[in-house]
Amino acid sequence: MGLLYKLFLPKSVKRVRRKVTRIAHPVRTAKRAVTPRAVKAAMNPIGYTKGAVENQIVRAVKGKGKGTSKRSGPTVTCQHCGTRAKGVMCPTCRRRMRPQAG
Repeated sequence: MGLLYKLFLPKSVKRVRRKVTRIAHPVRTAKRAVTPRAVKAAMNPIGYTKGAVENQIVRAVKGKGKGTSKRSGPTVTCQHCGTRAKGVMCPTCRRRMRPQAG
């Protein structure tokens, strides 16, 4: 991801691009999900350093954002596995959670 891409493309475009990549390459997505971030950083230290510098530049130019949490809202129990969490997706089974009436 380049510096200009991070600076000028809106989040909605970046989000769609990520979803298309996940659908197009499910094996790569699964492999990436199970590899710990520390291992990834150790395998490519120059790339991670470059990305960190780019992120700091982008934050300085654009600002840090609104500071709102993605997981705000009531705690919901997952109907499939029983996990209690905040947000829309269950962190355990990765399915959509719906608030129970009551």
